[in-house]
Amino acid sequence: MFSSVRSWSAAVFATADQAFNAIPGVDVGRYMFNNDGSLYEEGNPYNLAKQNADWIKSLGLGFHMDIGGDDGLLPNNQALIDVLDSVGIPHDALEIFPGLGHEWGVVSLDSLQWAKQYFSYTPRRVVSAVPRRRSPWRS
Repeated sequence: MFSSVRSWSAAVFATADQAFNAIPGVDVGRYMFNNDGSLYEEGNPYNLAKQNADWIKSLGLGFHMDIGGDDGLLPNNQALIDVLDSVGIPHDALEIFPGLGHEWGVVSLDSLQWAKQYFSYTPRRVVSAVPRRRSPWRS
């Protein structure tokens, strides 16, 4: 279903506690996970990579992560790269944009070109079992 994973300034957290307390006074994580930290723990990328490393490797997915050098989430992204390394999941080097924080400038224009290398599509002629009718608007 997916051929690649690409992130920009990913808001990834190793634990539910970190995610739920990332923004003081805002319960975004709690609302998203129905106040159930175990739901977050089951689906966070750190745990998914550890639990499913062999399967993920077998898919041949491309992984690429971009982040600003001044983004407060940089350590979290580096930690996720460390997890991928520890379980042998191949990935591109973490691309760090110096002088940028958590902002749109991190989104690079080569994203579609990068993802294209992971798609394999061969156009085929579609043969229809339904005969074509001549349009009543054409002469």
